Amino acid sequence: MIENQNSKDKLISMLTEIYGQLEELESVLDSSLVDLRSNMQQHQLDQVDKNEEKIIRFEKAMSEQSFASKEHNETYQNIPSALKLELGF
Repeated sequence: MIENQNSKDKLISMLTEIYGQLEELESVLDSSLVDLRSNMQQHQLDQVDKNEEKIIRFEKAMSEQSFASKEHNETYQNIPSALKLELGF
């Protein structure tokens, strides 16, 4: 009976130790995942900022091109039709 009690005590002791190690592992994993999540969010924000800058530059270039095209069309429309015909050949 005493031997059976010692086995139970050893088993409980081992299980308690395993439980403690699992809690420690959970704590380490939780902090690692928090850091990883934070890094991933920062990376995503950086990517969004880069894309936003590209879009702004693209829109600006398109706006400038559209403005230049409008100026060209307005200049071309002010030319008399006879002259337009000559420019065509």
